[in-house]
Amino acid sequence: MQGYKNVERVKPSGLELVDRLVGVQRVTKVTKGGRAFGFSAIVVVGDGNGVVEKIAAVSVKYGKSGKFKAYGFPGETTQYQKFHPNPEYRDRLHSRPGDDGYDLGVKDKIVDNPLAIKQIISESGFGDAIQDEDKLIEVIQSMKSKIQEIKKEIGYIQNSAEARKAGKPTAKKQMGSQKKKIAEIEKELASEMANYIDGDKLSELVGKDNARLLLSRPQCMICGLTFGSTLTTSNGLDVIEHNHQEIADGKYITKTDTAESGQTKSLKNWALTWRAYDDRAGGLIAGANSERIDL
Repeated sequence: MQGYKNVERVKPSGLELVDRLVGVQRVTKVTKGGRAFGFSAIVVVGDGNGVVEKIAAVSVKYGKSGKFKAYGFPGETTQYQKFHPNPEYRDRLHSRPGDDGYDLGVKDKIVDNPLAIKQIISESGFGDAIQDEDKLIEVIQSMKSKIQEIKKEIGYIQNSAEARKAGKPTAKKQMGSQKKKIAEIEKELASEMANYIDGDKLSELVGKDNARLLLSRPQCMICGLTFGSTLTTSNGLDVIEHNHQEIADGKYITKTDTAESGQTKSLKNWALTWRAYDDRAGGLIAGANSERIDL
């Protein structure tokens, strides 16, 4: 944590450390080999009084693995960013795109500021794939304008109590009702966005599957750029270790990826997925696993 101005080094000796499970989810994925099941959890180790020794993202898989084993712990980038050493980097992403202040899943103040986006591009780790930054920014800002137009058309109300008074459903259902319309706009603008990005170079830098996702929507691109910036400016979020446990062919396998071994700084070693404008949301979701480098 050298160079982190707001992080205090604490030696664990003399502390009574406890571990606490702070989040868990069940994961099911269908692969060519059949269904793969698993559990993912976040475990925090600390003294219970504000001192955290480490955060572990634990991924447990069993069943037919196939490509699934390379997905690691699927966590919201909104949560990962909170472990950045710089407080200014901890609230740039949001788990529910469309919410006020985060129309694309990235803070509106960033999206509205071309210079802020250019800084994120320069920090992202895959800026070399972008051939025309200004045109890309125009597409991203156009997507934001379209989302705002939709919210205005439906009389969007985010506050639950106020929505009930107005006879409206929850905010997520209001946006969910527009999912098809949003998808049509995303498709149109994604086609334009592709003109300003070197797809082959992007695949080389972030992996083919991640490149496809980033190119599928302007929201995914700006969120991916922002999370890439989060990784490169935090040494791969080096306070987090990623532990993978798997049962394959009757054998128990465990491994841990850490920033110290250079395995988490590159977006290529993270699998990205996207959920938005529905009941679950999540925004940009990412899981780290160095085995992805072989994919």
